[in-house]
Amino acid sequence: IKPNRSILFICLCISIAVFIFIEIYIVNTVKDTRRKMILFQKVQQDANYEEERLVDSSGPHQFHSGKDVAIKNSTNGLNIESTTSNQISAHSVTKTHIKNFTETSTSYPSNVSDKNVKEILKQHNESNLKHRIIPKTPVLVLWRPKGRLGNAMFEYASGFGIAKANNMTFAVDGKFDLSKNCKVTGYSVGDLDFPLKVALKNKKSDDKDKQFKASLMALPHKHTVLRGYLQSFKYFINVEKEIRNEFKLRAHIQAKVDAYMRNALNNETGLTLVSVLVRRGEILNEYYKKIGYESPSVHFFEKAMDYFRKRYKKVKFFVCSDDLMWARMNVLPQDGVMCPNRNNAWVDMGILSSCHHSIFGSTTFGWWGAYLTGGEVIYYGNHPRPKSQIWYTYKKEDHYPPQWISMT
Repeated sequence: IKPNRSILFICLCISIAVFIFIEIYIVNTVKDTRRKMILFQKVQQDANYEEERLVDSSGPHQFHSGKDVAIKNSTNGLNIESTTSNQISAHSVTKTHIKNFTETSTSYPSNVSDKNVKEILKQHNESNLKHRIIPKTPVLVLWRPKGRLGNAMFEYASGFGIAKANNMTFAVDGKFDLSKNCKVTGYSVGDLDFPLKVALKNKKSDDKDKQFKASLMALPHKHTVLRGYLQSFKYFINVEKEIRNEFKLRAHIQAKVDAYMRNALNNETGLTLVSVLVRRGEILNEYYKKIGYESPSVHFFEKAMDYFRKRYKKVKFFVCSDDLMWARMNVLPQDGVMCPNRNNAWVDMGILSSCHHSIFGSTTFGWWGAYLTGGEVIYYGNHPRPKSQIWYTYKKEDHYPPQWISMT
């Protein structure tokens, strides 16, 4: 039986059509996959970028009522001192997100990108105009701080002090906010009615992270954007009492700190409490070693703890670390306790600052724990390594208060 030519032709056409359809499907699938991969990479980059920021807020001025408990020595032993405070919301709320905090050091980009400028201008323009406040003085905007808790506390405190010194209104980029966990009072840029574009044209920064730049304390009296790590206590030395109030913990964090301290002390009295912060983590990596990070030896911690044992009769050490196993095996003394796992850096900060005195190594987190404690402080004196990359950004007399003790 001879096949019908028309049927053969139809079959051929169908085959060609199927082939073309399959080819188009494959090409579109590949394109779609590539598009999804590019989108996924962008999301990952945005997530990584966001993770570096210190954000965890629901607005700069929330209503709060609660007790702040400070544990201090008294002649009769351990005394619990309480104060009650109320803060009423006066400004709009900016919601952001949080990642757990650990110490790190990253570099600022040399220039603020067009994307960031558009983003913050959009945030400023979309804020509720009815609730904006017209500032009576030029505005100092703390621009998109990078780093985590210890770094961000330096940036906020220094920005606060610089604004006070220059009689300026202090505001922070809306994505930088500490107010969910502590009682900071700085405005968000969205709360203020001022020409942000003018401030963006007048940028100031510190080019060396841990050196005091006196010129920042005498800025031109106009809207200004401030960038940098600003890790010198001299920026806020004249507003120390206010800074301590800014960083008072909110009730939900303070309650966790109080519960831990009560359990750890177990009704013991007459104790001198000393915090010991052991930082390891990323500073043990080759990159951090190469640029100059030095991790304290076990000998440093033993020597520092002996210093306090000789000065006080009954001492209890609170050891906090990002490497609990190593700290427990190498640093934790018989007269000490381990802090809980660092799943909330604010709780750790509260524990550190509940002690009377402090020991810490190469960490801005430890620096702030010591500063808020207000007692005797021993820090690791061999950081950073001389002549290293980060050594050139340091001036120890600018970074560490003169009464703190350097030990190796």
